[in-house]
Amino acid sequence: MDYNSRLSNRNNNFDLLRLVAAFLVLISHCFHIRGIRNLEPLARLTSGSYLLSYIGLAIFFTISGFLICKSLVESYSVKSFLLKRFLRIWPALFFNVVVTVLFVGIFISSLRFAEFLIHPQTLKYFFVNISLLHTSLILPGSFNGQRVNIPLWTIPFEVQLYFLLLLAFLMGLFKRKMILVFAGLLYILFLIGFYRQWFPFLNKALDQKKYYFIWCLYFLAGALLYLYKDKIRFKLSILIVMVVVCFFAFRFLRPYFDIFLCFLLSYSTLFVAYGIPKLVQLNADLSYGIYLYAYPIQLVVEHSGGKNLTLPVYIILVALITIVFAFASWFLIEKKALSFKNRSQKKISGILSASPRF
Repeated sequence: MDYNSRLSNRNNNFDLLRLVAAFLVLISHCFHIRGIRNLEPLARLTSGSYLLSYIGLAIFFTISGFLICKSLVESYSVKSFLLKRFLRIWPALFFNVVVTVLFVGIFISSLRFAEFLIHPQTLKYFFVNISLLHTSLILPGSFNGQRVNIPLWTIPFEVQLYFLLLLAFLMGLFKRKMILVFAGLLYILFLIGFYRQWFPFLNKALDQKKYYFIWCLYFLAGALLYLYKDKIRFKLSILIVMVVVCFFAFRFLRPYFDIFLCFLLSYSTLFVAYGIPKLVQLNADLSYGIYLYAYPIQLVVEHSGGKNLTLPVYIILVALITIVFAFASWFLIEKKALSFKNRSQKKISGILSASPRF
């Protein structure tokens, strides 16, 4: 089966890639919560420069850029596109926030439950996180003031990227792909300037957000890989060359290595997705549920006697509990939301079948 025909069905490895990415983030955060980030395997290999969670997020943002671009092209209207994105993200997020608040309020918080529920920080955690506009990560009287669910920060950020891509689509840039390529090159030039501190004031103001710039690059790379899907071929020889280039970049061009790594990881992600046969058939997409529930579960286990467990046992226990929650999230929330999405899509396509697409 050729590449283009595989794009039109589910004969790919995206579900597996997302699952691997979710577990990379989970494992990385186990080291983080234990306070031994520098002992993480990838951190040791790169002298602390990179973590497994970095690889996981790189996979997530590349796939997101690719599939959101595909969704835009295939949607019948802005309403259809936004509805699909909302139903994929928000229902599971809403229930995650509710479950987290109730569990922490009943079992973890040092405050009385009624006091906990009406506490301004609890209300902020609930309403801000379900808004898809920003994140709030602290719940009162719990985990010694630690952030409850760090991975949530990526969700509103990713939603912002969706709207940027939608804007590019509505401006007709998907049909003028070279403009997007040129914008990508300008963005890389900006990143080089940022790393070289060409903009002292900007560097100082945005230093805490520097990784946001990298995730934007992965998202853009994924989108461009989709737009140029007819021209790109996934070959092992190309992948090997990119690995060699990245090795030398890490040795001799370290300040710009993130850019080289983006090319390698985004290409590698799509190589695994489409360049090789489908490796396994997954009947449930657990990646989002794992991503949403892993961190609070890790904190609960750690603060409930998990400190006495060896690291491998801690990781396995957290993974097993998280998988249970991920299954519940998939079958009780996500799958039903996707079913509603598919029914709505058929209804919209029926209404708009005689109308021009947006």
